[in-house]
Amino acid sequence: QIKALHKAGHHIGSHSHNHTLLTELPRDKMRQDIEKSVKILEDLTGEKVEWFAPPEGDYNSHVVASAHEIGIKHFRTTDFGWNRLLSNDPIRVMSTFNIGRHFQSTQIKESLSQKSKYLKYYTAYRTKNIIKKVMPDAYRKIRRFTG
Repeated sequence: QIKALHKAGHHIGSHSHNHTLLTELPRDKMRQDIEKSVKILEDLTGEKVEWFAPPEGDYNSHVVASAHEIGIKHFRTTDFGWNRLLSNDPIRVMSTFNIGRHFQSTQIKESLSQKSKYLKYYTAYRTKNIIKKVMPDAYRKIRRFTG
């Protein structure tokens, strides 16, 4: 099936070999697990594997660094969010916007249009937390005033 999908034009990526939580493994075992999976897929497709998604979406900086050292360029997470179109990072750590199989096209369009609302909320939330940290007295006064 992997060969057929690759031949049909799909990118083939690794999801690890043993499907264990990579953050719980020593770094050398983590790297071996990713490397083994990548090697098997490269042998099957005859091409370099550059895509990776960690099991359970569980990752940390060590998992990202190990994947990059092996040659992974696109690292898919389960973190909610939108990605920049272009990235100059040596490894592109990508967020996810999940669309279920039962979504109607109108729901997809509506969800995508929520991006601007999400960004406005996120910006306000981050601004509030910065003010709270940097100027706690001013934050408390504003909070009392706005109730």
